[in-house]
Amino acid sequence: MDTLPPIAAQIEAHLTSLRALGEAEGVADLDDLVLAWMRQRFNTERWARLAQAGVDDSEKIAIARVFVDTTREQARDGEAPFAAWMLGRSARPLRDPFAAASPRERFPLRDRPRFAPDGEEPHADDEVPEEEAIGHLLVGGPGQGKSTITQVLCQLHRALWLRQRTDDPNARREAYQLLADLRRGGLQGPEEPLLPVAIDLPRVLHRMRRQSVSALDLLAREVTSGDLSGEALARVLRRFPLLVVLDGLDEVPAAGDRDVLLAGVRELLQRLEGARAQLIVTTRPQGYGGEFGRLRAWRMAPWSVETAVAYAGRLLDERYHDRAERNEQLRERIAEAARDESVARIMTTPLQVTMMTALVARVGRAPRERWRLFQEYFRLVVAREVEKSAPAAPLLERYARHIQEIHQNVALLLQTRGELRGGDAWLSRDELRAVVSARLERDGHDEALVERVVTACLDRLVFLVQPEQGGFGFEVRSLQEYFAAGALTAGDEEVVGQRLEAVARPPHWRNVIVFAAGRVMDDLSPRLQERATVGLCRLLDTPGADPLDGVA
Repeated sequence: MDTLPPIAAQIEAHLTSLRALGEAEGVADLDDLVLAWMRQRFNTERWARLAQAGVDDSEKIAIARVFVDTTREQARDGEAPFAAWMLGRSARPLRDPFAAASPRERFPLRDRPRFAPDGEEPHADDEVPEEEAIGHLLVGGPGQGKSTITQVLCQLHRALWLRQRTDDPNARREAYQLLADLRRGGLQGPEEPLLPVAIDLPRVLHRMRRQSVSALDLLAREVTSGDLSGEALARVLRRFPLLVVLDGLDEVPAAGDRDVLLAGVRELLQRLEGARAQLIVTTRPQGYGGEFGRLRAWRMAPWSVETAVAYAGRLLDERYHDRAERNEQLRERIAEAARDESVARIMTTPLQVTMMTALVARVGRAPRERWRLFQEYFRLVVAREVEKSAPAAPLLERYARHIQEIHQNVALLLQTRGELRGGDAWLSRDELRAVVSARLERDGHDEALVERVVTACLDRLVFLVQPEQGGFGFEVRSLQEYFAAGALTAGDEEVVGQRLEAVARPPHWRNVIVFAAGRVMDDLSPRLQERATVGLCRLLDTPGADPLDGVA
């Protein structure tokens, strides 16, 4: 990278200081201990985490080869994506981010307006001016790549250290390779080499519970195998420029254990206060309660079609590097799928595009029928969550059919409400809970299950979102239309035919009818197939109450 010579000199100085500080703390070869820790983390973090997105876990794909940086919502012209932007910034003196914040900053992100009212300029009322910010709050929805970005930033800095001095030739070669891959992807060298301290918050909470120790002592055990206490490690780390990452805040329960974890994190950051550092906290909007103050919020923007197709190409290059013809075939099919607006709407995040690529590879091509495409996508999302070890996984597996039907009932209600009221429609949490309760009661389940299912639908599958305070609905209209079609085509076939005829004319239901016809043609009877195609066409050709009825 362009700044390698001065960075090499800085790292040598840091390693010399580490050895001297270790001797002062009674620990010989502290520089070697820190390098061994970084080498271990470098080895485990090299790979893209794709198993949950439908890619075989046995496939090892280097994260640096497929990484695509992300821009933010309402980005200014020419503004760098997040990782590149961070690499162009210097570390600053670390201050306590839990210090008293203004009422606005303590207001949860999920309850703040995302867009300005009509006629007003867009604004970001949750954004702290850069010159006042203590760190950065990376805010993104499920699958937008929050953890991936911080993983790449930490890996880049680890590679700089390991390339400079390691007794493992494989590690040195892999460090050089990672830096070269990232540079080809557009990431240039940092202002200075930072020592990465990445904290996986859910994992740390689990270990704090199990071992009854502080977050600081857990870090000391990881870095020095217990040779240094947490307090001693903090004294050492304060002498170096740091990259401190607090990842997965949204995955920590909001009950008392969250307070325990945040108290441990605060202790860690207070012990590091005064060190020069970059601080990044990652969260979903609905997972942030305003606990941190003076963090500059960076809301991740959805991917464009061009970015999605480019990422899919990189992923296919890695998966099929030895099968050129298959690679080219899948590239063409992904590009073809992305030209369909309905498909493009669910190709806006790295997770979605990875799933779409896995789906295309699995079935040979993106299904041309909208119903089958969205059905397979839904199944992939559910399967991804079931494969996790999260507490909600057994519930999602056991009640998968109920959860799908709940989404269908919510979608049908919202589609109807949207037609009657015009524009978008939302459900209150009480209304959402009532839909869940009604479906579960049909099979004799008690109220104790209702809130668990509501939480699983909102926090794990997240097809349903909260785009405005107190209102829940589908952020992607095509998903609402897909689920509404599922509700219309469920049950007795005579009733299904009557439902389709009832909503065939209004333009508001047009895409729902397309999905419904696809579902009928996919797996329902020939009699209903004829009614849903020939029959509906005859109906639409017949004059009705609207002057345009019957006009082809």
